[in-house]
Amino acid sequence: MAVALVVAFHAGLPVPGGFIGVDIFLVVSGFVITATLLRELDSNGTISLGAFYARRVKRLLPALALLTTAVALLAVFFGSPFGPQQTAARTGLGATFFSANLVLMSQTNSYWNEGSWTNPLLHTWSLSVEEQVYLVFPALLLGSWVLGQKWLRASRRGTTIMLVGLTAVSFLISFLVSYGRGSHLLESPTMFAFYLPITRVWEFAVGAAVALAAPVLKKMPSSVAVVIGLAGACAIGVGAATLTGVTPYPGVAVLLPVLGAAASIVAGFNPSVGLSRLLATAPLVRIGDLSYAWYLWHWPLLVFGAMLWPASSSVLIAIGVLSLIPAWLSTTFIENPIRWQPAISGRRVGALAAVCTVVPALLCVGLALGTRASWGNQAIADMKAQVLAEQVSSERGCEEGSLPPRATCAWNTSAGGAPVYLVGDSTAGQYGTALIGAAISTDRPLTIHTLPGCDFGVTTCDGYVPATVDWLSHQAGGVVVLASVWDRLRVPETASDLPALTATVQQLRSAGHEVVLVMPTPYFLNHRLDEWRPQRCSNVVAMSDTAKCGATVAESEARAYQSSVIEALATVASATGATTLDLFEYFCSSGVCRTNIGNRWMFSDGVHITVDESAALAPMFAAVLSRAAEARSGF
Repeated sequence: MAVALVVAFHAGLPVPGGFIGVDIFLVVSGFVITATLLRELDSNGTISLGAFYARRVKRLLPALALLTTAVALLAVFFGSPFGPQQTAARTGLGATFFSANLVLMSQTNSYWNEGSWTNPLLHTWSLSVEEQVYLVFPALLLGSWVLGQKWLRASRRGTTIMLVGLTAVSFLISFLVSYGRGSHLLESPTMFAFYLPITRVWEFAVGAAVALAAPVLKKMPSSVAVVIGLAGACAIGVGAATLTGVTPYPGVAVLLPVLGAAASIVAGFNPSVGLSRLLATAPLVRIGDLSYAWYLWHWPLLVFGAMLWPASSSVLIAIGVLSLIPAWLSTTFIENPIRWQPAISGRRVGALAAVCTVVPALLCVGLALGTRASWGNQAIADMKAQVLAEQVSSERGCEEGSLPPRATCAWNTSAGGAPVYLVGDSTAGQYGTALIGAAISTDRPLTIHTLPGCDFGVTTCDGYVPATVDWLSHQAGGVVVLASVWDRLRVPETASDLPALTATVQQLRSAGHEVVLVMPTPYFLNHRLDEWRPQRCSNVVAMSDTAKCGATVAESEARAYQSSVIEALATVASATGATTLDLFEYFCSSGVCRTNIGNRWMFSDGVHITVDESAALAPMFAAVLSRAAEARSGF
């Protein structure tokens, strides 16, 4: 159930909450590991931690090392030198040392970010979480067992108290940070909630509690087992069908897969009825046997497949299924022979761990060094310098949305002309370099205050828009440059947003500002309406000719896609007297819009322009600033 949901989700099937398979697996893992350790405690009164970790090494490391090694080699050819190769190398090193989750979090690489989906080792974060739990949990189990026997005269009672306490503390932390609490202590509470073991260990503890309650659960009547199994399957089904990437997660929503998985395991204590009988059929048991290897192999193959066939959803589904083949090969010829080989013990386990660590680590380092050097290809180096350059708004920390803006977000402050203010989302931020040049050439001070993801004037963006408008209302009169992706204006159902934008512009003009509305640039989308990104250009293509990494779109098609937005902004300008700036003709010629002209890169992705291109737009922005200033006498 766990691996099938994850694979279906990653392959693009209509299972929006398929990512809950990871949580199901954590519950299953807690149950299996605890049941094994409890048997050892019942028999010996203690746990051999050395033997436990030796079993973990033999079970997990060889298959993971094979996968990481293969991915590092494949990434040389099919990874992109424009970011994904670097990310894969770092994540691969993290996965090798069971810290991939920490690597991803340190890169502020949200699981839901577009860039994350080009990382062929993104999925190893969950394995790192699991292994980090394994480092601590056996000792906790042993300690609570011994203390329970000594102080409570019942070992299981001590273990029960430990599990309840661990579950309560972990769930409370997970709940709070999932909803953004703790921002004064954590840079990103939501990523802390998603990636760290402290917020997930309670899921493992729930599975452990089921193992601890096994003596009682085995006496469960068949009718009760059927009901519990059905309830568990329904909880998992509801989670898989309704949760999405915008759901605060883990949060409260994670109770669906966790309790659903626990119920499904509980039903398994009576395996001859209901859900348990279905899961015990040979094909599903075989998938369960291959689940670890299938989880390992499906994601990198999907990532590389999307590189080669970006517009084919059917190919990705086929890859998801066919990844069972390398999973079977890995399980049959690597995982099981090593796992069940009694001769691999003692120092040989240490030698195995060393090999499984050193080989993939060296290859990941080699990948990192190769991509850092652009594989000796100057054209790749030049393209990287253009498409990966950070916009000045991001570089100076002007994208936080906090007021007043940072001092570093003001330019040309000693100028004598009327001030210029750039506000909006990341689309606004991309014009920062252009406006710096325009402000200097027209002798005006400039302030940049943007918030990525905020469709300015169309949504309130959790208070950013009203706070910004209020702040601008108390500033010296000048020119407010408003730019945004304006996505909501493209959807007929959100036509009611038009009056909101009109009111925003009118309020700014009433406060003494002229307003410039920057029209959208051409969008570069594939057939699935995904943005074009250079990060999807494989190394073999880039090595042959970087120009092939670009994209084109017919100007008529690009204008048709943006027509509702352009019409809406023209309506707002007409109603309010605002000035507009249309850049379409700049990026399109002879009926075609291009991301690049040879080795000159104008776009860094399907929506945003490069820093160099922003600098080239300075004269156009200088002209529109002057035009806006002339719109009101005495300005």
